[in-house]
Amino acid sequence: MAKNKKGFVESSTAMWILALLVLVVLFLILFFLKGKGVGFIDRIFDILRFGR
Repeated sequence: MAKNKKGFVESSTAMWILALLVLVVLFLILFFLKGKGVGFIDRIFDILRFGR
């Protein structure tokens, strides 16, 4: 039981680290494309703002 719990904690920590890395990478990509003035990125931000 203790072994399984420890394994679960480690895997959930790894998941959080992966999720954070993915978010950082996506943010950098969006920031880079936005800096280049790509139109569909502005469209995505508009969609997110309106919640559609």
